[in-house]
Amino acid sequence: AFTLAGNTAFEEITLKGNAEISSSFDLRIGRDTVTEGSLRISFGGKAPTLTLSSGSFEKIAVRAEGTGETAPTVLLTGGEVGELSTAGGPVRIYLSGKTKAETLSLSSQTLLEMAGGEVASLSVGGTLALRLGGGTIGAASLSGGGKGSFSYTEEADSQTVAGLASLFGEGEKEEPVLFVSDGGEGEGFSSLAP
Repeated sequence: AFTLAGNTAFEEITLKGNAEISSSFDLRIGRDTVTEGSLRISFGGKAPTLTLSSGSFEKIAVRAEGTGETAPTVLLTGGEVGELSTAGGPVRIYLSGKTKAETLSLSSQTLLEMAGGEVASLSVGGTLALRLGGGTIGAASLSGGGKGSFSYTEEADSQTVAGLASLFGEGEKEEPVLFVSDGGEGEGFSSLAP
């Protein structure tokens, strides 16, 4: 295992091997990062941000120690994840672009905002607030007292909305809002990625 002792960015690099990267600081896996082998990320703390723009990771485990605004934030704007799991306090997750996640296993209080990407399976064991503006969720389930609610925009995938409605009840349709910021690189769907 590799433990990172401060904010770290990987850009235009190849990461090889079977290892775990552990961090409680900001971690950025930037564009054009190639991964080979079985790589995992153990991430958390009181307010760090994990940004994944490329690469393929077997598992990302997020352990939150903060509350409210000090929650860890995970920005997935590209790349592939086998499983992303959450535990502990609140966690904020934002998915967009061509991100592919096999499983999201959410056991904490989680705000999940999707502007794009694909999630094959969503398992909610904690409390989920989901904003859906794009992307797809193949299957969703509740476990161990999990509960949730969702809202969606006109652009949301109708099959995903129907599947979520069968699990959480009717969602709330949102009016369009665009988040902007000087130098922002996101789609404008969320304040996390203006």
